[in-house]
Parts: sequence; C-alpha cells; structure tokens
Amino acid sequence: MAGNSQNIAQHQLEYLEKAEKMGAVCFFLIEFSKNKSVFVVPLSIIQSYIRMSQRPKGKNSILRTCLESF
Repeated sequence: MAGNSQNIAQHQLEYLEKAEKMGAVCFFLIEFSKNKSVFVVPLSIIQSYIRMSQRPKGKNSILRTCLESF
C-alpha cells in the first residue's frame, strides 16, 4: 500500500479546494522512486480516499494498483 493521506496537511487540501473552485486544475503527483513511476491523481480522487479513510475500518492509504488508472 502507498499514498498515506496523513502526508497531506489540511491547509494544503483547503488551498487546493479554493483554487479548484476558482477554475484551477488541481492534482497530486505521487512518485514511487523504487520503480521510477509517477502518477497524476486528481484532487477529487484524493478527497474521495480521505473520506473513505475516515469511516470505521477505513484504510489510510491508497493501493498502487488503484493509482495505475491515472
């Protein structure tokens, strides 16, 4: 598993949400240095995973296989 949502500070999310409301395209670049791969993940996907992580028994990370669709 990779991509722990605890690595994203709340103020960063708030800033990106405001920017997106003003028309900006917001995303995260997630890099796996061992195999030299980078994924462009839209803010909306990260927000979705954060919401899921806050549920009871929610996972606090994103599977690399899930990122491969981006």
